[in-house]
Amino acid sequence: MGCIFSRAEREIYSVGGEYHQIQTDVLTLLSAQGDLDMEKLDEIYARQGVLSRKKRDIVRNHLVLMRKLLGNEKSAQFFPRLLKRSK
Repeated sequence: MGCIFSRAEREIYSVGGEYHQIQTDVLTLLSAQGDLDMEKLDEIYARQGVLSRKKRDIVRNHLVLMRKLLGNEKSAQFFPRLLKRSK
């Protein structure tokens, strides 16, 4: 299981780095003198939308894989415990 967790963690971390770059790009664009380039701003936010979907897919695929590896019985024990911890 450790390998599965570390792979998903690396993928999520990678997306986080890309988010940081998008924030930097937005602030750089807003810091420029003159008129705001709305087309460029929209392009940056479109990239952010792609990253959001990518992160969602990474998490979804990871959870589906965990469920598959655990099987019905162990999943019925594991996920309720995870749910309790999240509250």
